[in-house]
Amino acid sequence: DVGRKYTFDPKLGKFRMHFENVVVEVADIRDNPDANLYLQMHGQGQKERHPIADLDYQPIAADEINWL
Repeated sequence: DVGRKYTFDPKLGKFRMHFENVVVEVADIRDNPDANLYLQMHGQGQKERHPIADLDYQPIAADEINWL
């Protein structure tokens, strides 16, 4: 899934792919050694027009996450 972005959906308890109706189990992401994990935080671009300018993604290691 190179280049695909998944976000954790707490209501489902699963990951959901952006722009598509695809849902992935937590174990599929957790056990994938090629998955790059990021913590989404508020960024520094609040003056930009697009809402994504206010987002910053900090890389984290899989062992830093308290998986379900």
